Amino acid sequence: MVKDLLEFTTNKEILSFIKKLESGISHKEVYFFGVNFWPVIRLHIAFTLIQKNQQIQSNRKNKSNKSFFKKHKSTEVLKKQNQLFISHDNYIVEIDGKSYDRVLEKIIQDSSSPIIFNLADNSFYLNNSEKPFSDISKQVLIIKILSYVAGTVLRYFWIKKLKKLEILQTHERESRNSIVGGKSLSIRLCYIFFLSKYISLLLKRYKINQIYQGMYYDNFGLATSLASHNLGLVNNCVQHGGQSENNPAFGSWKVMSEMGYELLPDNFLCWDESSARSVDSWSINTSKHSSKVIGYGWMKLWKEDLSRKFNSVSRAPNNFSNVLVTLQPSVKIKDSFLYDFIKTSGLKVNWVLRVHPRQSSKAFIESIKEDFREVTNISITSTKDPLPLLLIHSDLHITFFSSSVYEAKYCDIKSVIIDKRGLDYFPDLIENGDVYLAFNAQDLKKMILENTLE
Repeated sequence: MVKDLLEFTTNKEILSFIKKLESGISHKEVYFFGVNFWPVIRLHIAFTLIQKNQQIQSNRKNKSNKSFFKKHKSTEVLKKQNQLFISHDNYIVEIDGKSYDRVLEKIIQDSSSPIIFNLADNSFYLNNSEKPFSDISKQVLIIKILSYVAGTVLRYFWIKKLKKLEILQTHERESRNSIVGGKSLSIRLCYIFFLSKYISLLLKRYKINQIYQGMYYDNFGLATSLASHNLGLVNNCVQHGGQSENNPAFGSWKVMSEMGYELLPDNFLCWDESSARSVDSWSINTSKHSSKVIGYGWMKLWKEDLSRKFNSVSRAPNNFSNVLVTLQPSVKIKDSFLYDFIKTSGLKVNWVLRVHPRQSSKAFIESIKEDFREVTNISITSTKDPLPLLLIHSDLHITFFSSSVYEAKYCDIKSVIIDKRGLDYFPDLIENGDVYLAFNAQDLKKMILENTLE
């Protein structure tokens, strides 16, 4: 039996636990408001476990600058049928004064009349306009308040179902405490259901005929999936990171019905065959869900057009090799062996540390600089420098388990993963030799020496 939640150290172990939960669940036990809410329940449990096993950085997310722009109305948006793109500031890359979406950009450019919804400020935009034409923050807040009240009340009517779900979560564990409590679950179910009704109104108002999401598994994404299903609209999830069979959002779903799930996207648009296989393994048993390999549109745009906007970057005067490290908010670099390795290895390399979009505050960057103040051959860069630009001028790429390994692959740069969670996310890339593994200083030093000028 598992002694503690922290025993779930990998996604593979978490999914194994989730599968055991699924084996004890019947259709009727996960139906609420006449909808199969198992996707919400499963993801709620899975991501709660993941969050408990990650050391979350204390820095706050930056507030979207776009929300400070003056709102203006648009009548054009009501005259056409449009495609809706649900994105986030974390996906936005600024190049030469223009914003690009590294997940959805290629599809946006191919769309005749795109509408973009930014989850960072709850606002709608036309194309890549800097000024939103609508802000729904107040409406979302009202729905949250309504959901809290309704969920608190309805959990007493759903007491048997919720209790069964709580008991199931204690199986295979010594603890009698559920991972996700009945009240929390009840409130979230209400929120997603009520939000889906409001989103349905928006989809009708803006005459949306197709939806593309960068991340379907947050509350807004799940509610949008339910709304689009009820309206008969095509809902697409566009890959934005690793999609292995061990990713709880994409792999190893139990198909309860040939009709699939109302709360999951219809199509999963993937970068490569290996990413699609994790979806195919379960979606093939449904008539609703499918995968399609569309390639990595952002990297295609970069190679064919955007890269020409930048001058060639010269190697530093010391002529050392460049080793790029992409950081992640879920891992504190000071708690990893990489921290001491950079400070003490003495390798003749130029270390380039690139922060994650969620770490791009001035305060965080200054704190990283302070942590490495005695290291002379190191530079800290923000997301203002496009990742592909840094990669093509690097000799090796190091990350904990970031999907930046895909960008590195497209730039013909080898990656080294230094966190065992990477085994769950990128098994195919590891097997193909596109990604190396180094879980200690000795192995990492060997990888660097074999792939640099040292």
